[in-house]
Amino acid sequence: GLQHCVQFQIVSTRPYIEAGLGLASFELGDDSVAQRHLLSAYDLACATETLTVKLSANYFLARLDSRQGRAADALDRLRSAARQARVAGAEADLLKAANYFGEWLRDRGRRVEAARVWQMVLVHPMAEAGLRLDVCTAGELAVALAGGADPALLGFHGNDKSDAEI
Repeated sequence: GLQHCVQFQIVSTRPYIEAGLGLASFELGDDSVAQRHLLSAYDLACATETLTVKLSANYFLARLDSRQGRAADALDRLRSAARQARVAGAEADLLKAANYFGEWLRDRGRRVEAARVWQMVLVHPMAEAGLRLDVCTAGELAVALAGGADPALLGFHGNDKSDAEI
């Protein structure tokens, strides 16, 4: 597929093929091949304004950076992807960026912060659907509110509350 895209100058599907090869190589642990295909997918997606491929390539390039010990580069890529998703109004992609940011935190040993990020990723679709959420602590309350939950739909329960929480 990729050879035909190059040979016949088919630009519409090439970013998808490059991204697919990059993701497969990433999962197989072939970092150099993954990086080559993902960078190509990202560049082609920028040129053809293919947001989904651009964000996906950026997420996996960030994971690759993280896996190779380049934490600052990974964080920069995730921030960039999150900004692009927010500007485009692509909430699902913004949630993916948050999920990968949670992985980045976890990989740095910051498990509690990672868990809070992942909770926000889970809370958002529930809040958007208008579902009620139960929270037990001030921390869970903060996560639910940050995830977009309507305060009127939150149940703050449990009998071990501090004066500040009450």
